[in-house]
Parts: sequence; structure tokens; C-alpha cells
Amino acid sequence: MDAEEETGKYFVFQEEPTPVFDLITFSGDKDSNGDNTLHPAETENQVPQTQTIAAETDTNPEEIHPQETEMLPVPAQHMPLQQQTPIKQTAAEPEKENTEAAQTPDVERKTNTAVPVYSQTDIEKIIQKTKEKGDYENRMLLQEIQLLEHKYEAILSVNTELSLKKHEHTRLEDEIQKHFAEKGEYQTAIEKLLHQKQQLQIDLTAMHSSFHDLRMRYDDGKRINTQLQTNEREFRNIIAGYKKELETQERKFQALRTHAEEKLQEANRELQKKTVHTDSDVLLLKTKLQRAEARNSHLEKLLESKEKENKELLSICDELMKKF
Repeated sequence: MDAEEETGKYFVFQEEPTPVFDLITFSGDKDSNGDNTLHPAETENQVPQTQTIAAETDTNPEEIHPQETEMLPVPAQHMPLQQQTPIKQTAAEPEKENTEAAQTPDVERKTNTAVPVYSQTDIEKIIQKTKEKGDYENRMLLQEIQLLEHKYEAILSVNTELSLKKHEHTRLEDEIQKHFAEKGEYQTAIEKLLHQKQQLQIDLTAMHSSFHDLRMRYDDGKRINTQLQTNEREFRNIIAGYKKELETQERKFQALRTHAEEKLQEANRELQKKTVHTDSDVLLLKTKLQRAEARNSHLEKLLESKEKENKELLSICDELMKKF
């Protein structure tokens, strides 16, 4: 594959007219001396044209840009002889065929025009000119080959530079993709942090509310504590008064207790005395009671006997009444 096909670039060559050489043909006829005669072609008066490469040499290979050049194939006359491919028959070839046909014996028999005859010296001069032209063309082709080699080297350098740029572009694309991936990760992390921030703000708001409630409770507790301290001081004063009153009441109680004990002892003594008198009285009363009971029993016996007597008297009376 050529350098032009590798890089996809074509060089624009200034197409120049193809040099036309004097067509020298040998008719096959012999002159009067027995030598072959040369028949010049119809273009013997045309001057050979030389190829110019000024337009090509003026072009700097480094200034060739693939965007500015047209994609044209290289003309066949600017290619080496080994790479030239046969092309279709052009309008000049029929003339050549007609010329060759004119060289056939049939055409020679039909044409009666006079053909100029060249001498051996003219032939040698023509051959010398042809060799000089061939050498000149070879030199020009060598120069063109050198120019193409320089252009090929320039293309290779441009291709190398483009490869490096492509590699750099690929590396930059990879870095950009990596940067975008990192950017996506950073964006995800930022969104996560924003979500965490919102959650923390919600928690902070809740903490502020809780702190406000706690502060209110603390103030209430502090106020209650102050009130309790005031009440405690009042209670302490009241307790101190109660203690003093209790001490006074205890002293009174001790005095009352002492007085009650004394009174109780006196009452016990009086009770003992009364108990002794009561025992003697009880014995006396028991004795009187026994006497009364004995008397009562005696009276009851008398009453029973009297009742019997009364019953007997009644029965006697009843019998007497019945009799009367």
C-alpha cells in the first residue's frame, strides 16, 4: 500500500502536455543504394516539449493539508515506468494506428505521395537527439522520483505526527471520559452529601426544637428549684419554730407527766386504802348476806308450812261448805 493510500491523501500535480517525439518509421523500402529509408511522421515539424516541474518544486510538502488538496489520481506521466498501467485508447492512438496502417505495403501501394529520405548522418543525429531526450527525461524522472520521495517522507512525517496527534487525541478522549466518569462520581457524591446535608439540617432543626424544649424545661426546673429553695427555707424556719414549740411542749409534757405520776401514786395509795376498807366491808356484807339468806330460807320454810296449813284449812272449809 502506497503512502498516499495509507494517509488517504493525494497530491495535486500540474498536468502538463505529454512530450511529442518525432515519430520515425522505417518503411521497408530501399533507396537506390540498397539502404533502408526512413519515413518521418506527419508531426516532423512539431517541436518536442519538455516536462516542467516548477509547480511541483515550488510546493512545500509541509504546507500540504489534507483538507485543502483534492483527491485526484496521480497522472501516469508522473509515475515511475514500472507503475504505469495501460489506459484506454485515446484520440492519439487512432492516428498512430493510421500511421502504422500507412506503413503497411497495401497502404504504400495505394499512396503515391513522396516520402522524404534521410541519410545516415541525419539518422545518427536523430538517434543522438532521441538519446539526449531520453537522458533528459530520465534525469527529470529521477528528479521527480526524488521529489516524490521527499513528499513521501513528508507524508510519513505528517502521518507520524497525525498518529501522535491521534494517540494524543485518544488519550485526551480517555482522560475526558475518565474526567466525566469522575465528574459523575463527584456529582453522585455531591448529591449524597447534599442529601446528608438536608438530613443533617432536618436533624439540626429537630435538635434545635429539642434544645428549645429542653431549655424551657430547664428554665421551668430552675424556677421550680428556686421556688423549692424558697419553700425549703420557709419550711426550715417553720421546722425551727416547730422544734422550739416541741421543746416547750416536751417540757410541759414532762412537767405534766411528773404531776400525773405524782397524782397516780397518790391515787394508788388511796386505792390501796379503799381496797382494804372495801375488803372489810365486803366481808361484813357477805356475813350479813349469809344471815339474810338463812333468815330468808327460814321464812320460806315458814311460808310453805303456812301455805300447807292454809290449803288444809281451805279444803276443810270446802268440805264443810259441801256439807252445808
